[in-house]
Amino acid sequence: MRSTRKLEHLRLAMKITSDQGDSGFGDISLVPWAIPEIDLADVDASCHFLGKSLTAPILINAMTGGHLEAQEVNSALARAAQEAGLAIAVGSQRAALEKKSLRETYVVVRRNNPDGVVLANLNAG
Repeated sequence: MRSTRKLEHLRLAMKITSDQGDSGFGDISLVPWAIPEIDLADVDASCHFLGKSLTAPILINAMTGGHLEAQEVNSALARAAQEAGLAIAVGSQRAALEKKSLRETYVVVRRNNPDGVVLANLNAG
């Protein structure tokens, strides 16, 4: 049942196209704060988190895992995080604890991002 729900989340995300729905960003107004005396090349967005360096404080948030069809998606997201120097998270590890055959859907993230920040949670409920 949990595995089916994970697959439904993944399939729903893949169905959404850019012309569907509202992202919510239309409700946000950014106030311009131009700093013309600073060259963009001099801007450094890098940061340190959990003893690791990131190119920017950006996290590819937990989305997949817990279903065999999620393995390829997690693998691609982990490679992207590794290449971009970003943190990545996977969802609750509970599915992998309950069903050994699902562990690889999570393990693939560390394998494809061996030196990066990988976050996860364990749902205790």
